[in-house]
Amino acid sequence: MPIHSTPTVTECRCHSTAETLSVFTFYPSVMLGEQRCISMPNPDYVITKVSYDSDHSRITHVRRAEYDNSENSFGPTTEKSRQTVVDSTESGYEYYTVPPKGDGGYTWGDSVEVIPIDGEKFIRTDGNEVEGDNLEELPEY
Repeated sequence: MPIHSTPTVTECRCHSTAETLSVFTFYPSVMLGEQRCISMPNPDYVITKVSYDSDHSRITHVRRAEYDNSENSFGPTTEKSRQTVVDSTESGYEYYTVPPKGDGGYTWGDSVEVIPIDGEKFIRTDGNEVEGDNLEELPEY
């Protein structure tokens, strides 16, 4: 499933050095038709949906898919436990949310972080140290 970006996407190498090649994407700006250069996410996995416990404070499972940067898309999702997301994030894997768009596609959300509070680990996109999971605008299943 492709992830939609803002229209008129063009690659540039404006922040590259001899040692590294950073690929950025131009987005049209509302101010005077200028363009600005923004880095695109390149996560290992994307999360498309969440399932909560009965009091709605903790995510029990997510729908996760591997992200293919070369195609800017992801394949079929599989159900994974919240603990799997915590463990793999702490092992260095990067997750991003991809909320649905009205046209049936997806758009980039936010990076998923593990926030430890009082010995429990929560998955959040807002970074707040609040007891509870929060992946914002993802639909439930």
